[in-house]
Amino acid sequence: MKSRVIKVVSTLLCINIFLTSCSLRDSVNIENKEKNTQNEFSGDIMDKGPVRGGNLRIFSTAPDTLNPLLTQNLYVKDFSEMIFESLVRLDKSQRPLPVLADKWEVSQDGLSWVFYLRNDVAWQDGTPFTAEDVEFTLKNIQDPKVNTLYKKNIEDISAFTAVNKNTIKIILKNPNSFLAELMTFPIISKRHFNGDSIVTSKKNETPMGTGPYMFLSSDGKSLIKLKLNESWWRASGKKEKILPYISSIDVVLNRSSKDAINDFQDEKIDLTYLKNRDFSKFNGRNDVYLKKFPSNNYEYLSLNLKNAVLNDKVVRQAMAYAIDKVKLIDKIIPGEAIAADLPVIPDTWLYESNALSYTASVKSARDLLLQNGWKEDMTTGIMYKSVGGVYRKLELELLVNEDNDVRFRIGEMIASQLEACGIKVAVKKMKWDEEFKKINNKTYDMALLGLSIPDYSDISYAFSSDSYAFNTSGYKNPEVDGYLRQIKSENDDAKKKAMFFNMRSIISDEMPYIGLYFYNHAVLFNKRVRGDLSSYQWNKYNDVTKWYITAPVR
Repeated sequence: MKSRVIKVVSTLLCINIFLTSCSLRDSVNIENKEKNTQNEFSGDIMDKGPVRGGNLRIFSTAPDTLNPLLTQNLYVKDFSEMIFESLVRLDKSQRPLPVLADKWEVSQDGLSWVFYLRNDVAWQDGTPFTAEDVEFTLKNIQDPKVNTLYKKNIEDISAFTAVNKNTIKIILKNPNSFLAELMTFPIISKRHFNGDSIVTSKKNETPMGTGPYMFLSSDGKSLIKLKLNESWWRASGKKEKILPYISSIDVVLNRSSKDAINDFQDEKIDLTYLKNRDFSKFNGRNDVYLKKFPSNNYEYLSLNLKNAVLNDKVVRQAMAYAIDKVKLIDKIIPGEAIAADLPVIPDTWLYESNALSYTASVKSARDLLLQNGWKEDMTTGIMYKSVGGVYRKLELELLVNEDNDVRFRIGEMIASQLEACGIKVAVKKMKWDEEFKKINNKTYDMALLGLSIPDYSDISYAFSSDSYAFNTSGYKNPEVDGYLRQIKSENDDAKKKAMFFNMRSIISDEMPYIGLYFYNHAVLFNKRVRGDLSSYQWNKYNDVTKWYITAPVR
């Protein structure tokens, strides 16, 4: 099954939009029923606790390049994070944590940022890491000749300079309080390239970073070898000494991502990345560990506010009551998703909740319609009303792209739930090109859509009046626009969260979209890999320095 997803570029990809949550009306706490507790492993592995040594085998398709700024291959991007490091990394809650940057500060007007770099970091060739390397990296990302996934990260930057060897200053075109979250791109060594263009340099074949593992060799066809960087700066840290347990990593190359599961089953690799549709292949297995987490793939119901019926806020609120997203998940994709209102991953620092705004209730939906002038046709069961002197019935069309069977089944169940409160919905499959044209021209009623959200929590792309391409409902609210601008300008986290709370209350009341769920993804581990296996969306190899390899019982 192919799945069409509208995408908004962020730190990698991303697009389209969505709806919000928490409000003054009923709210219900939703827990992800799939707890990430570790499975009991089978007994043919002797685990005596962390041990040094061993080899970890991971998967990748053939690299387009080993330069982490240039690669378009997400497998290469992921394993490069063990070779290269960034100024900042995102934790599970999307908070920015210092890595190569020790700390940062921002001016009162939000336009000037200063990042103070660690003074104890060395490149893997032994030369010191300095602000000139950061400046070199920024210049290359900004260079129009360089095709990189990280262009979006620096689009608000107007100027930057290395103030001294441990300080980089950045000037913005407009305030952006999410700048620290955007400083997650890998830093490359100026000295390593020695004046070469990074686009054509042969140095791309021998990557050199500051991370815990370093490039050793590549046979150009089936295998890339990494080895432990014993001089890693954290191994001699003043506060905490960290040296990875695992001595070497083999990156096993294959033709396509479809080969990853077969390679895992054949024990050619020790872990693989799984999407929700593959979970069932490993149900009941006690010889593997499936670490699930909410992905950035978000599904929602887009409502065309130019439609005379859907322009009525009461109708949209009634629909929010009628649609039971928890039942949708349990019936169609059990264990594969977590219900959500907003295009912000639940339990992240800005949105520390997974409370749904509307408690699913057919009675509440019907009562709301009836109390606001809608009447039920006793023959058809469809609600009707005179709107602006015109007789209107609650009859709507729901578009789904024809090559997405799951979305079609979700659409049919939504239609059934809405019919119970007097809203008749016809689900229509369409080719994606035709569906997109209707959405873009605002000649549709409703559409089931998906998006890959950015790795920072600015939702302007979905709700700003200025965001025509991604604001598929045509939503406009000056007060929400004001909050979006304030959030982007506010550097005090507590104030930022308060603004976000107020804004989502407004959006929850107006309900321009109906959020459904985030798909869960996972990293699947072989039983021989132990330790702190805590992968999440923004870091598949999180805490790899705390993993270790156990030996089979002999």
